[in-house]
Amino acid sequence: MLRRLLLARARRGTALLTTSTALALLVSAGAADASIPFDLGAYDGAALRFGAPFGESAGARVAGDCELSGDGRPDVAIAAADATTGAGANAGRVYVVPGSASRTPGSYALSGSGTPAGAIVIEGAAAADFAGAELACAGDVNADGSDDLVIAAPGAGDFGAAYVVFGGAQLAGAGTVDLAALGAHGFAITGPADTLLGRSVAGVGDLDGDGYDEIAVGDEWGDEHSNTWPGTVYVVAGRRTTTAVDLTQPGSTLLRIHGAADNDRLNFVARAGDVNRDGTPDLVVGAAEHDGPHGVDSGAAYVIDGRARGNVEVGGWATPGSGVLFPIWSPAAARLDGTRTLFGSDLAPAGDVNGDGRADLALGLTGASASGPVRGRVAIVYGKSGDDAVDLDDPGASAALIRGLPASSDDGFGTSGLASAGDVNGDGRGDLVVGAPGVAAPSGENAGAAYLLYGTASTATREVANLTCEGGARLHGGALGDALGVSAGAAGNGFTSANAPTLLVGAGRGFVRAIPLTDLPNACGRDRGRDPDPEPTALDVDWGFRENFRRYVSDGFNPAAPAVPISAANGATCDANPDPVRGGCDPLLRASRGDPLRQRALRWTSVGASATDGTDATVGAIGRVTFRFPGHFFTLNLEDPWFVVSGGQVTVRARVDLDVADGFAGARSVDVRVNLGTFPLGGAPVVRPQYVVWRTQPGTLTDEAAVALGGFLGRGAELDPITIAIPRSLGPLPAEPGVPDPPRPPYDPPRTPDQPRTPVKTGPPKTGPRTPATVTAGRRRATVRRAGRVTVATIRCAAAAGADCRVSVPASVRLRAGRARVALRVTAPKRIARGKRAAVRLTLTRAALRALAGRRATVRLPIAVRAGSRRMTKTVTVVLKVPRG
Repeated sequence: MLRRLLLARARRGTALLTTSTALALLVSAGAADASIPFDLGAYDGAALRFGAPFGESAGARVAGDCELSGDGRPDVAIAAADATTGAGANAGRVYVVPGSASRTPGSYALSGSGTPAGAIVIEGAAAADFAGAELACAGDVNADGSDDLVIAAPGAGDFGAAYVVFGGAQLAGAGTVDLAALGAHGFAITGPADTLLGRSVAGVGDLDGDGYDEIAVGDEWGDEHSNTWPGTVYVVAGRRTTTAVDLTQPGSTLLRIHGAADNDRLNFVARAGDVNRDGTPDLVVGAAEHDGPHGVDSGAAYVIDGRARGNVEVGGWATPGSGVLFPIWSPAAARLDGTRTLFGSDLAPAGDVNGDGRADLALGLTGASASGPVRGRVAIVYGKSGDDAVDLDDPGASAALIRGLPASSDDGFGTSGLASAGDVNGDGRGDLVVGAPGVAAPSGENAGAAYLLYGTASTATREVANLTCEGGARLHGGALGDALGVSAGAAGNGFTSANAPTLLVGAGRGFVRAIPLTDLPNACGRDRGRDPDPEPTALDVDWGFRENFRRYVSDGFNPAAPAVPISAANGATCDANPDPVRGGCDPLLRASRGDPLRQRALRWTSVGASATDGTDATVGAIGRVTFRFPGHFFTLNLEDPWFVVSGGQVTVRARVDLDVADGFAGARSVDVRVNLGTFPLGGAPVVRPQYVVWRTQPGTLTDEAAVALGGFLGRGAELDPITIAIPRSLGPLPAEPGVPDPPRPPYDPPRTPDQPRTPVKTGPPKTGPRTPATVTAGRRRATVRRAGRVTVATIRCAAAAGADCRVSVPASVRLRAGRARVALRVTAPKRIARGKRAAVRLTLTRAALRALAGRRATVRLPIAVRAGSRRMTKTVTVVLKVPRG
C-alpha cells in the first residue's frame, strides 16, 4: 500500500484524471468566451486523434520535440504508464508515432482495434513499473544522428529506474522494444537503495561539448549527504555503450545536484537551453518542498550552469563558482490563497520568449492549499547573466506572470501540461502551451482547456481570461470530464500531411489530439464576430526581403559581427524593428503574414496611385534600403519600388544599384531598374471609404532580378509578402523614376594618320599579378564524413615579392535545417606566405551533423584576400551532403 501511495505521488500530474470518467479529447468548435477571439476548435476538421484501450492512461505524458525514427521527420512519443503488458499489470508502455507525409486527419489506434497508427511500442520491464510515468526527448545521446528517448519507471525494482532508448533506423524497424532486454536499443539507469528514482527525467543537451547529449534523472529521496530526503538530480553523460549505469558507482555521472535542506525533495529537472548565452546549454531543477522566503514548502527552482561538474550544492548558490547561476523563489503564498505553493515541480524550457537571444524558462505555480480553490499561474523567467535571485513576488524585469482563470475555478492551470510550442506564429519569439484540465468549458465541468500563448517582451502580468487573438489561442475540451490539458507539447513541420507546426494536447485516459496549426498567423482574421480587415495602422507599403537574406547581409550569419549594416533612407523606414544596441534595422524579424503592418520589416512611403478603388492599379513608392555585407565587398541599394497590381498578382519594379568590390569574382556592379518579383494576391482587396488594402502571398524573384543581384539570391527565391495600404485620397501616380545615366567611359581621341593601329594600353604597368591570390573552388559537391570537417577551397598566395597574403573569412556560417538553425565553423589561416597554399575548411558540430543528416545543404562562403594594396573577394559555393549515421 505504501509503495502504491508513493507511486501515486510520483505520478502527481495524473491525479486529477483518475477520478474522471470517459476522458475523451474531443475538440469543440463551439462558442468561445467573448474575450477569446480565436478558438483552436476551428481546426477540428484537420485534427488527428491517437487512442489506446481504456485504462492505459495514454496521453498523460507526451513528447513531441523528437526525431526518433531516423527519417528526418518529427515523431511523437505518447506514454501509457498504466498499461498492462505481457510483463504484468501496470508495467507501462510508450508509443512512438512516426511522422508521415501521408498521415491525414482522423482517428488512429495506438493499439487494439481501429486504424493503426503504425506506432513503435516500448514496454515496461515488470509489473507495476509504470514505465512512461515521465518521459522526454533526450536529444542525441549516442551521437548517431537521431534523437533518443528517456523513460522513467518509478516502480521498477522498488526504488525506480530510468531507461534511455536509442532512436534511428534500428528503433524504426524494431516493432516492439522490451525494457527488460534492451540489448542494443539503449541502457538502464538505476540508483541507490531506499530512494525513489524517476519522478522526473529530461534531456539537457551536450554539456561537455563531446557531441553526445546528456540526460538528467531526479531522485526524490536522494540523501547522499545523510540529510533526510533533500533530493538529488543526476546528470549522466551521453555514450554509445549499452552497459547499465549504476548511480552508486564512482564516475557514473557528469554532475550531481543536491537539495539544500532536509525534505526539500529536489528532483524535478528540465532542460533550460543557453540561459546565460555562454555557448553551453544549462538546466533547471526544482525543490517543491523547500522552505523559501515566502512560506513553508513554498518551493524553489535553481538554474544550473551547464559547465558545472562534480557535486553542486544548491544551498551554496551565493558562493562564486557554486554551479548555480541563480535561484528562483516562489511568490508570496498569500497570492495563491495558501502557504503551500509546491513551486518547482512544473518546469519547462520556453525558448527565447522576449527576443533577447537568451533562453527563457516556464515554471508552474500549482498550489496545494487546504482552504479552497487555488488560482494557477505560470512564470516566465527570462535568461540572464547575473547571479541575483529572481523573486517572483516582485520580479521586476526578470520575469512575467501568466494567471489562470479566477481562483474560484480551481482550473489546474499549469499543473501538468506545460511545454514549449516553438515559434508557431513566426514572429521570432518562443511560444508556450499550457494545460488547464479543470476548466469548466461550455461543454461541461472539467472539460479542460489548453492555451497557446505567444512570446512577448512585455513583463506585464497576463490574464488568460483576457486573452486576445494577438496574444494566443484557446482549445476547449469537448465534453464533460474530458480534463483536456493534462499534458501538452508540440511537433514540428512534417509530422502530418499538413506540413505545419502541430499542437499536442492529451487527456490522461486514452487520447492525444494532434492539431496542425495551418496558417495560424492569419487565424485572427477568420474569427467570427471580428472584422477580418481592421483599419490598418499605417497607410504605406510594407515589404522586405526574406529573413535569411537580411541575416546574410547583416552579419554573414556571424553573431559576433560588430554592426548591423542595413539602413533605410529617402522615404523607407524600418522603425518597427530597430536594434537599439547595434543600430540599423534588426535582421532577426520579418514581416508576419498575419499582420505585416504590426511587425513590418521595411516600409516604403507611397507617393501616388493610378487608381484607389480596388481595381487593378499601379502604386508608386519612394525609399532606399541599403544592405552592406560585413566584409564590405558589396553594397546593395534598393530604391523607389513601383507595385503593379494586375491580373491577380503584384509585380514589383525597383532600382537595383549593386556596387561590387574590385576583384570579386562572384558578381559584377550594376545599376538597373528591373522587375524584382511577382506575388500572387492573397485575396480580394479591402476597400473602405478611407483606404484600400491589397495583401499578397509570398512572391518569387524574377530571372532578370537574379542576374542583377549577382547570385546573392537565385531566381525563384521566395520573397516576403507585401501589404499595400494606401489612403483613397492618395494623389495621381507620378512619373516612374529612372536610373541616372552612368558616367561616360573614357575614350581614345581620333587616330591621326601617323599613329599605329595597335591600341594604346593605358593604366599602370603590370608589376605583379592582377589579384593577390588564386582561390580554387567554384560550385562543387562535398560529402561530410563523421569527423565533420570538409575542405571547401584552396588559396594560393600570389603576392608580390616580399609580401604575403592576409585572409579574411567569416567565423561561421549558419544554415536552416527544418526548424533548426545550425552553425558551421569556418577555419583558414590569417596569413599565407608568397607562393604557398592553404585550405579553407568548414567544421560541423555534432548538432549540425544531426540536423543535416540525410540532407543536402548549399553553403556560400565569401573569402577575402589582401596583399599590399591588392584585394580580392570570391564567394565559394559548395553543396554539402551529410550521410546518415
